[in-house]
Amino acid sequence: MIECSWGSLRVRGDRKNRLVFNLDVGMDAVGKTPVFKLSWNRGWTIVDGMDYLDLFSGTERDFSENSDFLSDCLKDFLNEESEPTDDAPTSGGGDGSYDEPFTGTSIVSAQIFDLCTFTRKLKTCKTTEDEETTCRYTTFSWVSKCGNVSP
Repeated sequence: MIECSWGSLRVRGDRKNRLVFNLDVGMDAVGKTPVFKLSWNRGWTIVDGMDYLDLFSGTERDFSENSDFLSDCLKDFLNEESEPTDDAPTSGGGDGSYDEPFTGTSIVSAQIFDLCTFTRKLKTCKTTEDEETTCRYTTFSWVSKCGNVSP
């Protein structure tokens, strides 16, 4: 586990996953109380060995050829926080919605070793100091066991 700081930059994590924060320290108007400002540094943050800005770039990210590259934690996050794409799901399955929660092959016909391709889109937003918010969607594809339930 890496835990260190350089000037006003704070790093926590390891080589595959790290969160980086900018830490600014100042004094209040009277000059008696320290004031701290913490902001997330997306440019230096790494998730599953990939730069955050590259991973959530607002483009298509296809991991179906090498789904082992994504950790179970990131797959769970995508299942919970993303939404189904407009693409038709793999034959026989639902779209991950409330009415059809199973994605991939139908849970009734899925064999224990069946694999399905999952495609979901994740919305990420950024708000500037001027209170201006911009959002973008990144589409992720990966292969996993069929019949996974999306909440």
